[in-house]
Amino acid sequence: MIHKILRILLIFLLTITIACSSTNNNNGDTGNGNANGDAGGGTGDGTGGTGGGTGEITYKVSGNVSGLIGSITIQNNGGDDLVISADGSFEFTTQLADNANYDVSILVQPDQGIQPYRQTQTMLLCEVNNGSGTITTADVSDVDIQCIDYLFFVADDGIHGRELWKSDGTEAGTTMIADIDTSGNSDPY
Repeated sequence: MIHKILRILLIFLLTITIACSSTNNNNGDTGNGNANGDAGGGTGDGTGGTGGGTGEITYKVSGNVSGLIGSITIQNNGGDDLVISADGSFEFTTQLADNANYDVSILVQPDQGIQPYRQTQTMLLCEVNNGSGTITTADVSDVDIQCIDYLFFVADDGIHGRELWKSDGTEAGTTMIADIDTSGNSDPY
């Protein structure tokens, strides 16, 4: 009879020990959220733990460069400078939050040792298309930077007087840059 009581007591104690270790093993794990907005990992065992992932969701600003000879320096929102030395894709290091503005501009044009206002030869200039806007819950990947050889010159079209023009060598690509002096002559010489 004592054997039976001891056996029942031993089974009872083992059951309590196993039950206690499986219902409250909270080691305080709190997960691993990150600044890219992941939902966070883990909730801990048992009844504790809270999870992570309270970081702000951020988005990339990227695009493509074509026609580049040499290198250019571009920037986003007046900073985050990025030097590009070849055609292809680019991506700014700093990511932006939802509803943030982006404004990609060229800080340094390709250096070919030419001053466009003093030369009568072509000069590689790069321009940004789709370079500004507002982040709307998605990466921006359509910033397009095109580098084209242009010839800058002064011409009089008979309407605007002597103004600054540019040409890529085609009739369709020859345009007056701006009517700088609407009185009829912007040429100071």
